[in-house]
Amino acid sequence: MAADLFLRGKPAAAGTELQYDRSRARLITVVMLLMMGYFAIGVRLVDLSILGHQNDVVMTDKEDAAPLERGLRGSIVDRNGILMAASLKMASLYADASMVEAPEELAQKLSRILPEQSYKDLLQKLGSGKHFVWIQRDVSPKQEYVINALGDPALGFQEEDRRIYPQANLTAHITGYTDLDGKGIAGIEKFFDRQLTETNTPVRLTIDLRVQHMMHRELGKAMSKFHAKGAIGMVLDVNSGELISMVSLPDFDPNHAGEAGDQQKFNRATLGVFEMGSTFKLFSTAAALNSG
Repeated sequence: MAADLFLRGKPAAAGTELQYDRSRARLITVVMLLMMGYFAIGVRLVDLSILGHQNDVVMTDKEDAAPLERGLRGSIVDRNGILMAASLKMASLYADASMVEAPEELAQKLSRILPEQSYKDLLQKLGSGKHFVWIQRDVSPKQEYVINALGDPALGFQEEDRRIYPQANLTAHITGYTDLDGKGIAGIEKFFDRQLTETNTPVRLTIDLRVQHMMHRELGKAMSKFHAKGAIGMVLDVNSGELISMVSLPDFDPNHAGEAGDQQKFNRATLGVFEMGSTFKLFSTAAALNSG
């Protein structure tokens, strides 16, 4: 009887041990899969945080890659180093119109702070419901301080570069001017746009502002005296061919180029075509003298 029970219980014990082995094998397999998953996640995190960052740095070192932060545009100076054009950091005001609770009240406040903006235009912008609208580019530090004091969360500032021309009308047709994005679209600003954008070295011209001032003053007097439509004057160094002065009237203020008319922007010294007139007599007289 005991032998019979022993023989019956032996296969049962063997089956239990077999099930245990299978369960342990499944458990080990699951643990291994989980470990492999965690390992893969860890490798990916290392790749994104360390290796991926290094790849980005290598890419930004390439010459054709755009810089992350563009520096100020280079300056323009005359032959004596006197400033003719420079860039300054200025704040520009924008608004999230969707956050404006009382557009009439805010427009009234801003119209008092920003004289260049009308109440009607401000109300239209602030009541548009758009997430981004420009209010005014290049606000002064005082205006920025007063607007910040309003504490309105719908208003914000973005730092931008503003091109300044200290000589104003005096060198308008020489320096030219830039657009709102700081790209040269006329004069030296356009011709040396890449150099002014990529380097901080000032562009030194052969212009002498002292001679430029005298030329501008005398041509203005002559134009007024004879009621002329325009006037042109240039001074060149006969030995080197360097341009010392160049004036074209009427001119304009490049600080407010958008307000100038076509006649003011037209550079008669480089674009104008005129008949020689009596000035050609100099050549015939010189030919006569030369032939004896």
